[in-house]
Amino acid sequence: MSDPAQNPDLDPDTDSLPHTTRLAIAELRAGVLHEQQGDFARAAACYEGVISACGTPPDDPGLLAAALCHMGGLLVGQGNLLRAFPLLERARGLLEGEGETPALSYIEFHIGLARIAQGEVEGGLAALSTAERIQRACGDHRHLSATLSAQAVVCVRRRRFAAAEALLRQALGIQERLEEHEAKVHTLRLLGYCMAEQGRSMAARRLRIEAEQLSLLLSLPRPNATTAGGDDPGSTVAHAIDGARVWLQ
Repeated sequence: MSDPAQNPDLDPDTDSLPHTTRLAIAELRAGVLHEQQGDFARAAACYEGVISACGTPPDDPGLLAAALCHMGGLLVGQGNLLRAFPLLERARGLLEGEGETPALSYIEFHIGLARIAQGEVEGGLAALSTAERIQRACGDHRHLSATLSAQAVVCVRRRRFAAAEALLRQALGIQERLEEHEAKVHTLRLLGYCMAEQGRSMAARRLRIEAEQLSLLLSLPRPNATTAGGDDPGSTVAHAIDGARVWLQ
């Protein structure tokens, strides 16, 4: 089962869905856009609206799971773990029996971040490993990049710099292929730190310079987005995924 907020073109024939379901999907997507733009209060209001609209028991368990996961992820990013955990666990429970899907990997990713933040590092790594396995099997490389980076941060905290380097180089390769420039800046900086801690000062310096040059380029106005009257979709998706990575680092 896929997240309707992350896959708006999965089923273009939404006319066949009940009116209330179509409204809930639209509200969920609006919440994702608000979150990407940094308006967390409006995003939360949208997610909570979808959760309330789905009812008990839910008419569409997948839609409710998506709303719970997005709300839980938002709370994890804000450090509100006590509220996040029940939502994420409920979302995971709704997907039982669906198999290992991209939606489940997204939930496991946020559960992993929450557990690590709470000090349950091994449990968090186990959840991230589950997310990684599903993402590799499903070919979900964009989310795999964030999962690898999160695992690398734990390795850095444990001063396992060689292991962190291997994970970051995998993430960097994905970010380069998918042109995730904002995420690449953070990966280059962390990779440079790993190089420095391993005594490879010249390599570290090159990575830091590359990161700062790319950061400077990204700070310049983007004519295409301005003239089109909106954000570049690829950029907004990268920002959304990178939010969890920045928070964890």
